[in-house]
Amino acid sequence: MTTIFTDIDGTFIDGNYKCPADPKILDWAFCRYHIVFVSSRTAEEIMDLQNKMRVNCDFIAENGGTIGTYNEATALLFSNYERKEKYFMMPLAKKSDEFMHIIRNILQDSDIDRNIIINGIAPKTLALMSHYSIEDAERSLKRNYSILLNTSELDSDSKTMLINKLNAYNLTVSFGGKWLCVLDGSDKGKAVNFYLSKNHSDGKVIGIGNSDNDLDLLNAVDMKFVIRNRDGYADSLLNLDNAVYLNEIGSKGWEEMIYFIQKRGIL
Repeated sequence: MTTIFTDIDGTFIDGNYKCPADPKILDWAFCRYHIVFVSSRTAEEIMDLQNKMRVNCDFIAENGGTIGTYNEATALLFSNYERKEKYFMMPLAKKSDEFMHIIRNILQDSDIDRNIIINGIAPKTLALMSHYSIEDAERSLKRNYSILLNTSELDSDSKTMLINKLNAYNLTVSFGGKWLCVLDGSDKGKAVNFYLSKNHSDGKVIGIGNSDNDLDLLNAVDMKFVIRNRDGYADSLLNLDNAVYLNEIGSKGWEEMIYFIQKRGIL
């Protein structure tokens, strides 16, 4: 069976957090393909999305920080896991509190306000910043492996300096949606490769994404699909080998991908 690793925001759902694909196409896809969500979102956010859509599929949360599966046989292949609702959670990165001091020290040395750290702020504050509901903000803050930084008020030089210092500590730094996301020990591509090492499939391995932080994901798969944003394709996703550049804008491209692989008989 073919496995599809799909980004969520801007790829599977739109700016209103809705999936615009035809429900019949979605049902067909989820029945015939092994779909795995890959996102900077937390496990709680992804589980909530799946509950609303009434689907069960494995996922990679926090930009590769953890894997969630509802298949106990898969979980038993990992050295450690914990239960979370109907899912088994397997960590791939360090806990965020283990490297939070590095982030704080870098900010202090760079004369950058520590208040740019999103982790730990009040749900109401995050809701105002992100236009989330309070409930969605609470789910977004249940972050265990990644640290989010709001760099929107930093000038380009300060932002570049900050990223360079984070990279100097071998931290994974990516921009996903609204915030800068920092991990220690994993990224989307590493998580995809690890997942595949535990879930071997004879089918094709497909990836689809729309932003710079999907590059590692797309480089880890056989067949790449690149979503076109309103201002074009993300710069880092241009000129990828074995990539299909979709014509539809945003999450409408997800449905276009399904039609593409349908026509080629990829199952």
